[in-house]
Amino acid sequence: DRGLTGEGIIIGIIDSGIAPDHPSMSDREQIRNIPRLCRSNWAEESLLGRWLCSKYRGPGKLVYDQPPDDWRGVCETGEGFNEEDCNNKLIGARFFRAGFEATSDIDPNEFNSPADADGHGTHVASIAAGNLVEANIYGRKIGQIRGMAPRARVAIYKACWLTPGATRASCSSADLQKAIEMAVIDGVDVISYSIGDRDFSLSDPEDLALL
Repeated sequence: DRGLTGEGIIIGIIDSGIAPDHPSMSDREQIRNIPRLCRSNWAEESLLGRWLCSKYRGPGKLVYDQPPDDWRGVCETGEGFNEEDCNNKLIGARFFRAGFEATSDIDPNEFNSPADADGHGTHVASIAAGNLVEANIYGRKIGQIRGMAPRARVAIYKACWLTPGATRASCSSADLQKAIEMAVIDGVDVISYSIGDRDFSLSDPEDLALL
């Protein structure tokens, strides 16, 4: 009711990473209402189609300015995640795996980077701050969706990894603690921490780091 959209806020997502090309994390406006003909093979295969549909190609209008001057985060790269995958919306990305590797094997299909092999990190990031986008499932148009604070910026802190054959990531306390501390040092305003365990005390390393 107050028209708050997260403008000027940076949300740090501590989770399993991010899908780098996800439209919810783009700093450009999604091109909407593309005619059906321009979504067909005809639009690419015919000269007339390429000409008529040219305005629906390419990136949309840039709708985010540069990150704030006091932002201290970085864009770490690696497998499946390049420097250009960060932008004026997805302004930072880091990954932490030393603690996990000390006690567990990592699935060979995991990405040694901020890229998300699980999907959970992308899921919670889009719930928190996803842009207004046209959603579709296997090509079927569903409708428009957005996150709770669609104008907020996002920084990713990947600290959860798949073990061999697992479908859900797990996390090392050491990596989580470091991710929390780095998010604060970088200058996030809010931490999204959709991670739980069976320890109900408030004295483990992650709890102390959050406090």
